[in-house]
Amino acid sequence: MTTRPSNDHRKTDCFDDVVKPDAQSGDFDWLIAILTRRTIPVVTILVVAGGIALWLNFYRVSSQLNASTASFYARLYSEALADFRSLYSSEVVSRVQAFGMRATHDYRDHSDAIPLPATLSMELGRRIGTGPTDGQTRLYSDYPFPWQEFGGPTDAFEREALTYLRQHPDEPFVRVETVDGTTALRYATADRMHPSCVACHNTYAGSPKTDWKTNDVRGVLEVILPLANIEKQTKSALKEIMAIMATIVVVGLGLLGIVINGLRTTSARAQQSAEQTRRINDSLKVEIENRRRTETALAAKSAQLEATNKQLQSEIADRKAAQEQINSALKESERNRDELEQFNQFAVNRELNMVDLKREINQLHCESGRSAPYDLSAVDEEGA
Repeated sequence: MTTRPSNDHRKTDCFDDVVKPDAQSGDFDWLIAILTRRTIPVVTILVVAGGIALWLNFYRVSSQLNASTASFYARLYSEALADFRSLYSSEVVSRVQAFGMRATHDYRDHSDAIPLPATLSMELGRRIGTGPTDGQTRLYSDYPFPWQEFGGPTDAFEREALTYLRQHPDEPFVRVETVDGTTALRYATADRMHPSCVACHNTYAGSPKTDWKTNDVRGVLEVILPLANIEKQTKSALKEIMAIMATIVVVGLGLLGIVINGLRTTSARAQQSAEQTRRINDSLKVEIENRRRTETALAAKSAQLEATNKQLQSEIADRKAAQEQINSALKESERNRDELEQFNQFAVNRELNMVDLKREINQLHCESGRSAPYDLSAVDEEGA
């Protein structure tokens, strides 16, 4: 049976109007009503809020990425300088000393001298710093040579780096600080004594410490990388990503508006179909009511016919019982008749046998000259 819809003619278009929820409605019906009635504004607000949250998250991630990228490049920078210094000490200094040349910090004043490994490393760092990276290198120690004007720690970071790296020589000491008015990454690693360095420092004239051992922390090699270039590249990439996302969002909202308009049209058509369905349901309800009444009348007639049928069945059963009694009596009568006929036949045969026996007796008596004891004249007359 088709259920008749409610006669409530209030607008039910989920995009045009929403019936205000009553006190018995669910706790979140009012929120659902707002969301369905103001779909585009709500979606726009959510998209804008999501975009702001995404921007803040990108900013946070980009800051971490900038520091991570700068740390990576600083590590490569520091390792390259350390490897160059070690290679220079083992492959250059040791060879030229065999030809009478010497390594000294004031090599420019002597034609037969080459720079010390530390001097050449600092010079190489200054040359690299003049390139596009704007990086700086510092090699300092709490035991600087007398001719090194800034050979010792000059600020809190350098002092903390020396303390930390003496306790953890295998780990870098990293911090993001403002250097010369620019945000930069300061990457410090332990400058450890190699065997060739130990021999040189313990015998070199003017050395402030002459009891160095292999793997002692001589000082700190620091690489300073400004983050401006990296941040500029990251922000440029971030702007491109946000522009692409904004385009996607605008296109998405446009498509969403088109879809919602289509849904509104579909909803209006569905409402018209629902109204037609309601009318059809009303007519069907009337027809069903008529059919129900007809079925009720038919049920009453059926009950009456069923009672009559039961009465006829009862009469038929009684007649069958009477017929069965008659048939039983007829069978009993036939059985009695057969028995009488058998008895009569038996009696007749007996009488005939007696007559035949009497004749034999009479014949025997006649043959013996005696008179017949039995008078069979009546039988003979009846037989004749």
